[in-house]
Amino acid sequence: MVREKLGRSTMTVGQRVYWLVPGLFLDPHRHRQRLQQYVSFDEELIRHLMEFMAGDSPNSDCSLSIQSLDVQSVEALIARGGILHRTLSQHTQAVRASAMLQGLTEQLGNNPSTEARGV
Repeated sequence: MVREKLGRSTMTVGQRVYWLVPGLFLDPHRHRQRLQQYVSFDEELIRHLMEFMAGDSPNSDCSLSIQSLDVQSVEALIARGGILHRTLSQHTQAVRASAMLQGLTEQLGNNPSTEARGV
């Protein structure tokens, strides 16, 4: 289903991000690079990504378990989400995205694998 949706050329940039994220969870080896290349370091696309991951998107009906992501996917999300990091404001979206990034960073730090430690 994800592959079918991503094959459509009529999606908005936000919709494409929203379909790449489930792909990352379902098959990270296939979709991680696609997501990284599509989002790159573009702030608007990263904002869509972080909103969806934090559950602020109108298209985000479910809670995604970031604990299920592989090390490379966590690193890719931290690298991109970190671009948006600002001093926390009163905006719920900023607080949720920051909390999610902190959780991803802690998840990576607590992972005992040599891959996570970068050894």
